[in-house]
Amino acid sequence: MSFGQYMKLAPLGFFAAAAHAGAVFSLSAGAVSFAQIVKAAEPAFAAAVGYLVYGNTISKAKMVCLIPIIGGIWVASVQELDFTWMALAAAGGANVAAAFRGGENKRVMAEPGLKEAVAGAGNTYAITTIWATIMLLPLIFISGEWDKRDQFIAMWEADGTKGSAGNLRWNTIMSGLTFYLYNEVSTIALKKISGTDTHRMHY
Repeated sequence: MSFGQYMKLAPLGFFAAAAHAGAVFSLSAGAVSFAQIVKAAEPAFAAAVGYLVYGNTISKAKMVCLIPIIGGIWVASVQELDFTWMALAAAGGANVAAAFRGGENKRVMAEPGLKEAVAGAGNTYAITTIWATIMLLPLIFISGEWDKRDQFIAMWEADGTKGSAGNLRWNTIMSGLTFYLYNEVSTIALKKISGTDTHRMHY
């Protein structure tokens, strides 16, 4: 795989980073249930972006299938609803970024020779994750989290904060590992099936 081909996957990394950062921030900006309700509308965002930007179409049958998916999550979460504008903006932004990631993935992988060079959906996800990590690194400094590194190191060495359940190191490593494996398997599975609804169930 050439350097030029690797660079062509950079947009996927950017949108993956934006989608993940937005989703994580939305969960901390308001109730988790509210963020999940907004995220449940992701297939609607994907359909809109696909139609307006990439010229894709979606059948009426698939649009109807979105109703029970979005509605089901709304019903399950509405009792804990806690509206905040920041959570709405972050989750909505994450939906837009995820929609563009899907569109860019289809567009980029259609380029001659790239699909063969990448050699599989698993590798595509791995390279996308590498790009996303590179693009998220500056946020450590922009957000001021780098200045808190001594606190994090102390917390890491103590395996958690005082009064917590502990197991910080184990939980951090396993959450990262299982998150990556889950998304890699999902990416491979989604290459064998299609549909906006399936992508919603993936996320």
